[in-house]
This record gives sequence, C-alpha cells and structure tokens, in this order.
Amino acid sequence: PIDAVLISHEHYDHLDMGTIEALGARGVTFHVPLGVGAHLAAWGIPAAQIVEHDWWQDATIAGGVRIVSTPARHFNGRGIPWRVGALWTSWSIVGPRHRVFFSGDTGLTESFREIAKREGPFDVALLEIGQFHENWGEIHLGPRGALEAFAMLGAKRLIPIHWGTFQL
Repeated sequence: PIDAVLISHEHYDHLDMGTIEALGARGVTFHVPLGVGAHLAAWGIPAAQIVEHDWWQDATIAGGVRIVSTPARHFNGRGIPWRVGALWTSWSIVGPRHRVFFSGDTGLTESFREIAKREGPFDVALLEIGQFHENWGEIHLGPRGALEAFAMLGAKRLIPIHWGTFQL
C-alpha cells in the first residue's frame, strides 16, 4: 500500500500523466504544491485524492508521519505559456523516530537553514545533483551545491538523487 505520493513540481520529468492516472486509480492521495492539483484534476483524479500545499503547510499521513511543504528555488512551466503556473516545493518528512528531507529540484538557497531549524534534525537528506550545468546554480544544486545544502541542513546522511535520468 502507498500512504501518499509527494510531487515537487509540474515539470514533465516529475509529473507523468500515465503514472498519476495509474496511481489515482488505486485511490492514492497526492500531496502537491499549489497549482499542480489542476493537472491531476484534468487527468481525472478526484478532488478528495488531491491535497495542495503552500510552503510550510503540512499534513499528517499514516503512522503519524507529518509531511511539510518546504521552500525550494526552482521555476514552473509545463506547456504554453512557459513560466506561468504552479509552485514548486521541497518536502520534510517527519516521522515518530526519523526525519527525511527531499529537495525536489532546487538551487542553493538560504531557506535550507530555516528548514533545518524548523523541521530538523534530519537523519537523511535526499538532494538532487543533476541536471547539472555551471550556469544552472540558481535552479539546480549539482554536486557542489548539494554538499553545501547538506551542510546547511545538518543532516546525518546524504543520498544524491535525480541523476542519470534525462540529459538536457
């Protein structure tokens, strides 16, 4: 059983219609940033299965796990017009015994310090390291940015994610 699906933003490599439809048919609840729920609704997902979050809004799911939409620095855009649309988010997953931070796509931001203060200490930080290019420091961490974010978050462990998928 899947307790919840967390979506970080609306870009195609993070929000696949076929996957959403298949999971939606199973009755899964989707937690998404503001504005992303419109995509799910257009794909036939019932409103009762969509929970939209602004930054710092939270919800409690199975097992008393609290999920918190936390700030990230990225951009939106899916289709035309570009750059008009939904919010993007990182997620803090706070369980009874462990805490996990999931970056989604993000550039390096001082918000990591506030996230650590409000939702830490984190046992694990899942930080994106790709799509990486030196000119994309504002919207993607890359390897160096992930190490800086890891230090700012003060997590015990780092798991690099979002690499080796698509080459842009």
